[in-house]
Amino acid sequence: MGGECVHCGECCMEVVCPMGEIFMRTTEPPCPALATDENGLYWCGLVVAPEKTMFAKTEWAQWWARKLAEHLKTNVLRFGKGGCDKPDF
Repeated sequence: MGGECVHCGECCMEVVCPMGEIFMRTTEPPCPALATDENGLYWCGLVVAPEKTMFAKTEWAQWWARKLAEHLKTNVLRFGKGGCDKPDF
């Protein structure tokens, strides 16, 4: 861990990050937000499927879920920027 993200899912299988704790209401790994794509790569469901993962039912909640997902992707989870063991929480 700590290098560039290769979407192996290892981080999320071992630890639930603070954002996962808030939205998924658990500290027990693996993180329930962990999602896979059609290529078998692992992604954070809070980022790739925020409307479903954050349980956003209304159009307004879905809009906020997408905004928060973009913030998580670029400022917190840092996909492709490394640092799995030292996230910016």
